[in-house]
Amino acid sequence: MAIGPLKNSGGGSPVGENPAGYKLTGEEVFDIEGIAENFTPGKMLNVRARNASGKTIAFRVCLRVDTPVEATYFRHGGILQYVIRQLLRGKAV
Repeated sequence: MAIGPLKNSGGGSPVGENPAGYKLTGEEVFDIEGIAENFTPGKMLNVRARNASGKTIAFRVCLRVDTPVEATYFRHGGILQYVIRQLLRGKAV
């Protein structure tokens, strides 16, 4: 499990550009498809939000990891984990 910065893409869903139109409560379970494969800055991802009654809404988001360095940090689970791994390998950070 991880937290990633996501931005509503504004399109590709019947709800339209307004995130409030999704009527999410914050209690949904989110599935983010494709986040682990070919991790690149600005990647478009599909999200499915499922509420307690089982109703699912799908929409697209943009992964707000904007530079290759940010992507490296994210792949390591954060900047702290990246720095620790580099220090353990004997590399200057």
